[in-house]
Amino acid sequence: MDGMNFFNKASILLLSILIVDQCIISDWIANEKKIIGSKECESSTVFISDTINQIPVSPEKDIYMKPGDSVAIQSVHPKCMYYPTNIVVKPGEVYAIDSGGSWKDGWLPPSSPNGWNGLILNLFTRLSGTNFFALCGSIGETDTTAFEIGLKKLWTVPENSIDISDYLYLFANDHKNFLGNNKKVISNPLRVRIRRIS
Repeated sequence: MDGMNFFNKASILLLSILIVDQCIISDWIANEKKIIGSKECESSTVFISDTINQIPVSPEKDIYMKPGDSVAIQSVHPKCMYYPTNIVVKPGEVYAIDSGGSWKDGWLPPSSPNGWNGLILNLFTRLSGTNFFALCGSIGETDTTAFEIGLKKLWTVPENSIDISDYLYLFANDHKNFLGNNKKVISNPLRVRIRRIS
């Protein structure tokens, strides 16, 4: 009986959280169009040709990386459905992607690029089988090419992935309708460094 009582209380608590979330979802969805086109979703990419020269890249400029080139992204905003890196990728290229810092989802404490591993939270992810709020990437603005990055990833661009776009994007593994409450951690923003290996 105690186990069933606990289950009932837990179910009521979860239902209450979902109802509260539903009350503010409409506000989040209404703000999504503003978020996607906002300054927060403009690229903060810096091209690094070597360890000394760092050249800021305009948000409209494409980056074609040669083996050995690196790009540093100073702050990835988790509100963006697809955060642009400006990097043009081709099938068979290999990239080392490293990340650090943190970002935040609503009422949860800040998360590392590895995100949160929790049964209930993982129900609200775009990329199933991947931690909630983990750093992910995609080729083009579509989740069909999405892949997990987390803190570190050695990634080979798949042979059959460049059908629509050849741009690399980043995103927080959060449900698309719940992006409005995502926040940067100003004191320690989520940063990404991408290096082309071959």
